[in-house]
Amino acid sequence: MQTMDDKNSVWRVIAVITSLAVLVITLICVSLALPRWNLYQRMENGPDLSLAPSIVDDHNVPMNLVQQGYSHIGNKALYDVFLDAYYIDVYEVTNGRYKECVDDGKCQPPLTARSYTRDSYYDNPEFSNYPVVYVNWGQAQTYCKWRGGRLPTEAEWEKAARGDADTRPLPWGDDLTCEKTNYDQCFIGDTVEVGSYPGGVSPYGLHDMMGNVWEWVSDWYSKPYHVESPAINPTGPRGGTARVLRGTSFDEYTNMMHVHYRGYDVPLNATFEIGIRCVAETR
Repeated sequence: MQTMDDKNSVWRVIAVITSLAVLVITLICVSLALPRWNLYQRMENGPDLSLAPSIVDDHNVPMNLVQQGYSHIGNKALYDVFLDAYYIDVYEVTNGRYKECVDDGKCQPPLTARSYTRDSYYDNPEFSNYPVVYVNWGQAQTYCKWRGGRLPTEAEWEKAARGDADTRPLPWGDDLTCEKTNYDQCFIGDTVEVGSYPGGVSPYGLHDMMGNVWEWVSDWYSKPYHVESPAINPTGPRGGTARVLRGTSFDEYTNMMHVHYRGYDVPLNATFEIGIRCVAETR
């Protein structure tokens, strides 16, 4: 037979267990809410003025800052997304830059040393400052990791090309001309040296965001993804069969020359018109 003291002891134990459970649940809720609260603070605070507008990374590659904030993505139906700040390459990755990673033993050479019309390209010093091609998605990601960065998300790429809250069809505005980019109607028929079109830079001072070569991004491809995309730092679908390409190339037609245009290819594919651009975290 239980005494009153026994019953009180049981209730004290229950009370202690309940208090501990409440404490644990509270700590879990705080740990989950704190990152979101910090994010909301960043959203309210606006640009982080402590960040340098330009940097040179550990491999001497110039990168420009894309400030945190909202941006439009998409075409006719525009979607607002909030992105944290990041740095992105000023130029497409060149043969010379990529070769440094190969020589360091961390990257595999391109599938072939040629370009679309040149038998000797990757291994020819004459084209050291031209964009590397014939690299697949895995090679692109490996190279960016070697630099201490990663491939951009699709949303990061589009913001870098278009600007903060702009609906411009092209990185430099709305006039498609061969003085500002290398595409099919310029009849060059191959890559050109990076930075050849100073009049065609994006609002963030980035060269060749449209034309010259496609650029791998990190996202898996999904046709309706912009509609389903999270509103904060979207990273793409969880899986798929193809990775997204952005920026078009020297071989693409006029109707593709738009910052919203999305290409895609299987990750193992490496072609004459696909290259790399990397991003790096700010913190």
